[in-house]
Amino acid sequence: EDAAPVVRGNRCHDNALAGIGVQDGASPKLIGNECKANKESGIGLRGGAHAEIVKNKIVDNALVAIGVTGKSDATISENELAREGGMPPMIAVLDDSRAVVTGNTIRGGGVAAILVKGTAEIRDNKLLGDGPRGGGPPNFGVWVHPGASVTFTGNHVERWRHALSASGAAKVVANGNEVSSFIGVAIVVKDTKEPAVVAGNIATSDDPKAKAADVSGSASRSEE
Repeated sequence: EDAAPVVRGNRCHDNALAGIGVQDGASPKLIGNECKANKESGIGLRGGAHAEIVKNKIVDNALVAIGVTGKSDATISENELAREGGMPPMIAVLDDSRAVVTGNTIRGGGVAAILVKGTAEIRDNKLLGDGPRGGGPPNFGVWVHPGASVTFTGNHVERWRHALSASGAAKVVANGNEVSSFIGVAIVVKDTKEPAVVAGNIATSDDPKAKAADVSGSASRSEE
């Protein structure tokens, strides 16, 4: 309820819910904590919370490393996120929430490194998958759901099926990313409501048929 503490240098592990939970309009700064092996999220926001999440180590939590839900707002920067196995995304931005995700290193698998059903600016991160996985559930660096808005710039993405996959999104901008060890197409954008911009991306592959980008529908511009 509008609390604004600084939570620094704690070890939060093996809790039944989140390692650190933020809710009901609270606006903490979470700096240099280790959140490990919690039964739900490493750090979870809900109920219109706001948080700065900086230089934390968030490892092997059962669900997401960081969850931003319930019209919350997060700045997520310079964190180390990792998990072995599991299907949940590493970061989830849901329920009309917003996040700025910058300068993080994210290691692991699941359906996505970052799943977005709200609004996200994702820049200058390392998204290091454990695949790529050719079949089964999605396996995307960034998975953009219908109605979401994403700006995806300057990221380094390895070992995901696609670096970014978006279908029916409100807005997608994907510029200046470097992608390797993907399957077929590095960046896939379909049927955005606003014209999509996908430009200046570099995709490296041994497959002569591979493509840096596949943009269809109302997208206005695609440059490999």
